[in-house]
Amino acid sequence: MSAQINSKTAAGLFGFCDYMVEKGYATTAVTDPWKTAARKVLGTVFGEGYESTDLTSLDLEDVISRFETKTLGAYKHDSVVAYGRRLRNAVEAYLAFVDTGKPPQLRRPSRSSKAGANGAKKVSAASSVKPRPLQRVREQPAGELIQFPFPLRTGEMAQLHLPRSLRKEDADRLSAFLRTLQAEPQKELPERAGEEAQAA
Repeated sequence: MSAQINSKTAAGLFGFCDYMVEKGYATTAVTDPWKTAARKVLGTVFGEGYESTDLTSLDLEDVISRFETKTLGAYKHDSVVAYGRRLRNAVEAYLAFVDTGKPPQLRRPSRSSKAGANGAKKVSAASSVKPRPLQRVREQPAGELIQFPFPLRTGEMAQLHLPRSLRKEDADRLSAFLRTLQAEPQKELPERAGEEAQAA
């Protein structure tokens, strides 16, 4: 490892990220967000020369809070949180690497697991989202309901499905229900009545 990587500074962190990619321990999809977060947060808080910042003495919570204050209105709160999380992960992985000499074990999904995950998603999309069955009132066994055709004044034929023996309470309820469906055309006042009403 180079002296720069061992420096435990922001510059060393960038060198560590490049080393991880070069040696195949990580992809740029992992290290680029770390580097971006370090540039934005540390560069904003410490200004020019931030690459020489000693990471071992940093209070990351304080640094991230100062970054949020300095960039108030420039970034959404969720973005500030994301930058803070990435910076913490980067600094922890980097300092652990310098202390132990062992690259961190970053979780990378294998092709098989990724394919399995995609397959699981397809299965779940087809099976987990199922329409809930309608809650039905107890169904009458087949043969107990009789179809009663009922001619309407419009010429249409309504079909009533009723049990062979309808109790009086049910007949009353059905009659009351049908009355709620009735619609009568509004009667128009004769012109003479309208004129008398206006005169009054």
